[in-house]
Amino acid sequence: MKHSLAGRGLSFLVTLAILIAMLPATLAADSNPTLESVAVAPGTAALKVGEHQTLNATITMSDGSTTLPAGSNVKWEEVDGRYDEVKITPTGVYSLSADVEALAIPETTEKRSVQIKVTVTPPAGYGVANSAICEITISPNEPSGVVVTPATVELAPGGSKALIATVNPATADQEVTWRSDNTGIATVSPTGTSSASVTGVAAGETKVYARIKDGTQEAASTIYVQGIILENTAVTINERDKYTLKYTIYGPSIKDKGVTWTSSDSSIVRVDAGYLYGIKEGKATITAKVNGTNYTAQCEVTVKRNTATVITASAAAGEPLSFSGLVSELQNRCSTVLGSSLVYVSSLSVPTEQGTLYYRYASEGDTGAGVATSSSYYVSPGAAQMGLSEITFVPKADFSGTAVISYIGYASGTSFFQGTIEVSVAAQQDVTYTTTNGAAVQMDPTDFAVVCRARTGRDLSHVTFTLPDSSVGMLRYNYLSAKNPGTEVRSSIEYKYSGTPGLGQVFFVPASGYKGRVVITYTAWDTNRQSFQGRLVIQVNEDSKSDELSYTVAPGKAVSFDVNDFNDLSREVTGYSLDYVRFTLPASSEGILYYNYSNSSSEKVSAGKNYYRSSSPYLDRVDFVAASDFTGTVSIPFTGWSTSGATFSGTVTVRVKTGTDSISYRTEYGQAVDFQAGDFNDVSQNMTGSTLNYVRFTLPSSAQGTLYYNYTGSTTSEKVVSSRNYYRSSYPYVDQISFVPTYGYTGTCTIDYTGWGTNGEKFTGTVTIQVGNETETIRYTTDENVAVGFRASDFNAVCQDATNSTLNYVRFTLPPSARGTLYYNGSKVSATQNYAYSSSPYLDQVSFTPASGYNGTVTINYTGWATSGDRFTGTVTIRVGTQGSEIGYTTKSRQAVDFQVEDFDEASLSLTGSSLNYVRFTLPSSSQGTLYYNYVNSSSEKVSANKNYYRSSSPYLDEITFVPASGFTDNCSIPYTAWGSNGDRFTGTVTIRVDSAATTIYYDTGLGEPVTFRPSDFNNAAQAAQNRDLSYVRFTLPSSSQGTLYYKYENGEYTNKVSANTSYYRTSSPYLDEVSFVPAAGFTGTATVSYSGYTVGGTSFTGTVEITVSSDTNDTADTIRYTSSYAPVTFRASDFTAACNGRNKGSLSSVQFDTSTLSSNAGRLYTQYGGLQSANTEVRSGTKYYPESSPSLSQVTFVPRIGFQGTAVVAYTGVDSQGRSYRGQVEITVTPSASSRYFKDMSTGYSWAVPAVDLLYENGVVGGVGNSSFAPASPLTRGSFITMLDRALGFPHGSQKSFPDVPDGQYYTESVRSAYALGIVNGFSDGTFRPDAPITRAEAVTMLYRAMQTMGWVIGTEDPSILNAYTDGAYVADYARGAMSVMVQTGVVQGSGGLLEPGRIMTRAEMAVALARALTL
Repeated sequence: MKHSLAGRGLSFLVTLAILIAMLPATLAADSNPTLESVAVAPGTAALKVGEHQTLNATITMSDGSTTLPAGSNVKWEEVDGRYDEVKITPTGVYSLSADVEALAIPETTEKRSVQIKVTVTPPAGYGVANSAICEITISPNEPSGVVVTPATVELAPGGSKALIATVNPATADQEVTWRSDNTGIATVSPTGTSSASVTGVAAGETKVYARIKDGTQEAASTIYVQGIILENTAVTINERDKYTLKYTIYGPSIKDKGVTWTSSDSSIVRVDAGYLYGIKEGKATITAKVNGTNYTAQCEVTVKRNTATVITASAAAGEPLSFSGLVSELQNRCSTVLGSSLVYVSSLSVPTEQGTLYYRYASEGDTGAGVATSSSYYVSPGAAQMGLSEITFVPKADFSGTAVISYIGYASGTSFFQGTIEVSVAAQQDVTYTTTNGAAVQMDPTDFAVVCRARTGRDLSHVTFTLPDSSVGMLRYNYLSAKNPGTEVRSSIEYKYSGTPGLGQVFFVPASGYKGRVVITYTAWDTNRQSFQGRLVIQVNEDSKSDELSYTVAPGKAVSFDVNDFNDLSREVTGYSLDYVRFTLPASSEGILYYNYSNSSSEKVSAGKNYYRSSSPYLDRVDFVAASDFTGTVSIPFTGWSTSGATFSGTVTVRVKTGTDSISYRTEYGQAVDFQAGDFNDVSQNMTGSTLNYVRFTLPSSAQGTLYYNYTGSTTSEKVVSSRNYYRSSYPYVDQISFVPTYGYTGTCTIDYTGWGTNGEKFTGTVTIQVGNETETIRYTTDENVAVGFRASDFNAVCQDATNSTLNYVRFTLPPSARGTLYYNGSKVSATQNYAYSSSPYLDQVSFTPASGYNGTVTINYTGWATSGDRFTGTVTIRVGTQGSEIGYTTKSRQAVDFQVEDFDEASLSLTGSSLNYVRFTLPSSSQGTLYYNYVNSSSEKVSANKNYYRSSSPYLDEITFVPASGFTDNCSIPYTAWGSNGDRFTGTVTIRVDSAATTIYYDTGLGEPVTFRPSDFNNAAQAAQNRDLSYVRFTLPSSSQGTLYYKYENGEYTNKVSANTSYYRTSSPYLDEVSFVPAAGFTGTATVSYSGYTVGGTSFTGTVEITVSSDTNDTADTIRYTSSYAPVTFRASDFTAACNGRNKGSLSSVQFDTSTLSSNAGRLYTQYGGLQSANTEVRSGTKYYPESSPSLSQVTFVPRIGFQGTAVVAYTGVDSQGRSYRGQVEITVTPSASSRYFKDMSTGYSWAVPAVDLLYENGVVGGVGNSSFAPASPLTRGSFITMLDRALGFPHGSQKSFPDVPDGQYYTESVRSAYALGIVNGFSDGTFRPDAPITRAEAVTMLYRAMQTMGWVIGTEDPSILNAYTDGAYVADYARGAMSVMVQTGVVQGSGGLLEPGRIMTRAEMAVALARALTL
């Protein structure tokens, strides 16, 4: 109880205490001071970005106190939440002080204001929250940068002015570097830390820059150097052409002064206020002078004759050429030159020795009127006007070559142009014989076959003759003599090349007493039934004594008896052919008769022995050798027996005369020499007393050389035949024979010949050809369609060797235009002009441009004069393109053809300079045929692809035979690789054309032109295949891309198309001769139509119709031309459109490029070219490119190969809107600059590297070393080279694999790591890469090769044996040999002086050239 009361009392006391404690607080609430206001200082502030400001807030309580009550809350904030512009940092929790920092923002450099608010919230009982605001203006810092004063400068050339650069802010480093945008206009030189002097060099406007030290900012002053510049410094215009010269005056103070113009020769070109007018052909200098100053600029103006491009045409000798086919060409030339339509042509002329121009020519008997130079011939003649299309040119019958027709064309008014028409006149390929009155002449089928092959390309089938007038003679068949004359030849009978009646049994028998020239026309058919007309020309000379056979020879020389002479005499006297002859021997003091003569030990002829026409001992092996000291006439009586047993007698009369029977020529190593008919004629006149009729040659050894007819520079030219006659004044001409020395041969080659005078007398002689060594020959090599310049130093070296004196000048014998043209600064070289070593006209400005498409060797003779007055001669030999590697044969279906070792040997001599060693073949498909060795039948040994076949040892190349597969008729191409005896390798192709035996029918037509089938062609095929006449034919329809077969087609109208299920009959409807083939629009090439034929006997056969569709070879567009110093050239579609439109035949549809005409040494064509680092796509020959759709012509780019200088040519075929194909070409002239556009230290001594350096710089592959320098001679480091490879080829990055000496953060780090991961670099044996070490040529080549391989480039095959050609090739380390061999083959690496120098340090310039060559392969 006691405890209970005590507890209660305690509880009461506690409660009471709590109440007492609470009482003061309750009472205090009514007496606490309250928050009256808040202020902040400063109330406003201005800060720059990055500066700080301390803000202090103060409070005032209701009792005047400024102490913040305990428990108050203080908050600092930016009113709009713009904390990206200011940073507020209170000095403590609930502090009345805060630090404010102004922040920069990239979006503006303007001033802006922010409001900083402080809010004070007191504890309960002390009032309510209150706030204050400070407004802060933030200004951006003064930016860093540079200003150049003065901002513009005007200078005279040579004048200088000071420039000052001011760097902001002022506290920044004031040092700057200076550069001029164009040092050719103004240069700048520093004069202090931030000052420089600018000096004017030449007229123009440029900028001079000052760049701050960290390279982030630069400013410029615009520099005007006073003067005047003409837009062109050289202009070429035609007579009566107009041209406006544009100019720019530089310098603000003189730009409005105006210009005074003068001409150095106003009779050539007149100038008025920059307006030029061409007066006459010549050159003049136009000078523009700024008024009131001495500033001038000049332009050289060349006025050319107002001449159109040459029109070309062709005709056979004596065959008329109508102008009706040339009018459109003349209209095109007028449109091109004058820009208006042709109205008429006058001043037409042609040299009389070339031919005659006629008006309204009808035939040889009705030539119409001659064309007068003073007459006008109109395109659209009116009343009393003569028509241009009625003019005809008739070449002289004995003229061959290029006939040049000059003309002047007139448009409306007095506007005119001049031009020429060049007519290529082919020699009339007559079959020519000579006989004497009363002596019959027998036809040789081979003579007609040669003409047939030349005219149609196929073998001869048969001939019909137009009979001559009986007053001159008769054609007879199987003629033996007047007593046994055979039968008359009939014009309706076909005389066959093989078969009966045979062409070889046709004779011409001159009429009694007739002497003169007989021309007999004939019609010949080839094996495909294609016909042509030709002429048989027989010269009948005065009769000689019937029993005397005449020969002429020089003392000590031999003459062979001609069995035909004895046979003709036998026929004439006995009426039968000769059987044999016996001779009465001449006195030994006169000479000796030998049999098979080779020397004085040869067998002598016996007086009692018979010498037979057609059996041994043969009459045509009897030779008379005149005694060396005898001159006079030797009479050798003989008795002959005919095949009938009748005898006759006669005399061989040999005139032994002193005099020159030897003809001498001299040529140089590897150069052709042409025979001159006049030389042989001189011998004939000396030996026989009559002019030359014809000559036959004994062929020289192939080791010495070859005789060609109409030599074109190629070994595929026609070879001279020993049994053929070559005539002085008719086809085939003796002066179209050339001797071509075998490659490598020097010495004296002797060629025996037998000649016949027009009096019938025979003589013998020798052609001696001295082939000199190669030191006297100047040699150049170029690609097809690429010009090559002459070097005066080459001619001077020959001159010094020949005369021991310096060269003065040279004159050239001009080459045939079919092979090319000599030019001097764009104009043709004259054969009478001297081209000097050290004065104008300069010899080293002469160049040779090959004829379009020409491939072969061109020989140009020249005569030189030394300063001592001595004269010498020499030869320039130019090898154009690749020769000799293509070998062709033709055979029939299932007919074997043997390879000829001489063909391969000639290719080797041409391409390697040495005789052939051996050949390996890529075997043909068995579906085409098989190569056999020692072929007898299909069981014979087959040729192996891995076996060598030798020229002069077993297994022999000439024992290889190709046997076509059964049924195969087409071209079979067999690639081969061959080795010359000097070890050089070359490649080529054997192309074998396998013609159908009988059932292939051939037609030729033009672009878009229909061709109608001939039933006789199909009937011939039926006869050949089944020996029966044709009943009908069914066709397999051709591809629509080639063309369509129509029935009853006429001028675009047709009843229906041919059906594959319909029979077309030879003699009934539907008729076979109403079937036509119409080529598809734009199609050219060979269309193939298979057919099945059925004979009247019910048997069947199959065959093929081949229709060759050719484009108009005369339809060409003007050449499109571009220029470049090294940079890629993108074609413009508009250029191709304009070239097409210039033909006036239709607008452009598409273009296909023939990339085979573009030399790989010149560059490549790409489509959508993306730069060096891109995976670019090459243009392909079969792809069409369009002017306005994809793939676009404007996306085609030519990329020159670094190192190429000259003109690259790419041919193309265009198709216009009318479906016509035409030919054109693009020429890109690449002229490397000698000075860099970017680096000032490349000009002296390093011009060879300028294109490569600038190209790589523009593609971001290389950079400079500062101060506009490249440091070309500085060593290249390994790290730098890998970095450049990475930039060029684009290595994938991301690898962390690296070397210990390749740290992070270096410019080369990522490139080296990527190259290491890709296996391009492996480092050294100690595990390091050594990025700062200089790189050797071998290391660089290896890295480049590996990098290109890794990144997918296909660049060649490794062949380390190639390195053996270099003196230090053995010193190329094993790791680099494969790479070095590839880079040598591709031309990326080119040795110097026979050295590769693999261990030498590579310079930056060498690196640039090698890398650029590789990237432009």
